[in-house]
Amino acid sequence: YDNYSVLKVENRNVTQKEFLEKQIAFVKDLMNKFKDDEELMQEFTQMLPDYEERLKEIKKQEEVNRRVINKYKKDYYFIGNISKDKDLKDLIGQISQIYIENELIRAVREDIYKKHKIVIQNESKNKIHCLKMGAYGITSDKIAKVMTLSLQNYQKNVIEDETLKLFNTFLYYNGVTNDKQYKDILKKYKQEVVKEIEATKTKYYKFGDLIKDYTITILKELRWYISE
Repeated sequence: YDNYSVLKVENRNVTQKEFLEKQIAFVKDLMNKFKDDEELMQEFTQMLPDYEERLKEIKKQEEVNRRVINKYKKDYYFIGNISKDKDLKDLIGQISQIYIENELIRAVREDIYKKHKIVIQNESKNKIHCLKMGAYGITSDKIAKVMTLSLQNYQKNVIEDETLKLFNTFLYYNGVTNDKQYKDILKKYKQEVVKEIEATKTKYYKFGDLIKDYTITILKELRWYISE
């Protein structure tokens, strides 16, 4: 068994179990109502053992599934356990930071190029956005499936709250560029960065720390940033 196999069996069993329990109750009710009708009673008596045997098998399977799931709960890679891993949280948090840094750098560069009439010859018209890369789609799909499966398997959230927030943030990237709040915040801090760069009168300018500081500010304003 793997976790997904258990889930499929469990979902199928729940539906069948409910059906069989209702059928057994229904047949027993009919048997009480028509106990004086020998022909009907014979028919009901033949139906009932089949329903009861099938229900018994499903309950046995449920017990097997419970043991399998309990075994997974003790495993390090069980989502409820690994979601507490600091390295995992740091990794997702760093992705958020890198994402915003790239967005801010792109916005600052475009603004400065436009102001100073800088033209890049033979610039590609097909700009590659970090979210257009295949890895994001694959990873977000995996995270979404893990979140869905954990809810379906345990009927409650077993992912640590902080990690769940990080996962939801990661899944939100794809739609965030069309969000007005996001655009306004990025524009505001892009203008601040450009203003600070142009106010610096040095021949060479390293703005890594500046970008990082503003990135942290943006993350906090978006309520994406969990911990420093």
